[in-house]
Amino acid sequence: MREGFVFFRSYLSVLLLVEEKHRAELLEAICAYALDGVLLPLSGKSEVAMSAIKPLIDMNERHHARTKKRASEEGETVQNRRKTLPPLETPQEKEIEIEKEIKKEKEKESPDRTSGLDPRAAMDFYYQRKREEAERAAMRNRQRAELVVGYKEAERALRDWYIASAKREVRGEQVDAAEEERLQALVRGYLAKAGLTEEDLRPHYACARCEDTGFLPDGHLCNCYPRSQTG
Repeated sequence: MREGFVFFRSYLSVLLLVEEKHRAELLEAICAYALDGVLLPLSGKSEVAMSAIKPLIDMNERHHARTKKRASEEGETVQNRRKTLPPLETPQEKEIEIEKEIKKEKEKESPDRTSGLDPRAAMDFYYQRKREEAERAAMRNRQRAELVVGYKEAERALRDWYIASAKREVRGEQVDAAEEERLQALVRGYLAKAGLTEEDLRPHYACARCEDTGFLPDGHLCNCYPRSQTG
């Protein structure tokens, strides 16, 4: 069971091909499968549409699971490195040592892990590696930010404000925009102390069109896959 999922534009394109009276049941089926892995009974065009969307949901779920596992492993690596590092004077020095240890681990990895894979598996591995590189970079930037005293508290306060404001909007109550600006400025200030911006905390994928998934929002293959990888 998941708390949320990515709804790609390609899902909407397929949804709009179905008659309006059947769109609600198809949307419910998409949510049920993406969130709970449950396939609701459908018929006609709705069933055909779901058969087109299901593989994309499955692919995104596999990527989500791989990314979550890798992020957990990276987090454990960083925490272990922190425990074994000698006492240092500043957070910046700690950060440098952590980066050195992570770099050593990456250098141990084999440069070619695609040998023997079929073309589709090799492509999946290529995009998995590209996404993980971008996501690890964002994660390391967040770890740098968290070394700044006060950042975690400020970020948590901003997150809590967003949740509380969403509830107020549902109730039709007024939202305090000035408080949002104050908390955002506070977070940006702590990030600046770490030499970072809010943009540095987001993954920057090599291909902006497919975000290193290999698939465009309309479900078609992206042309960013290197020709050299196809042999």
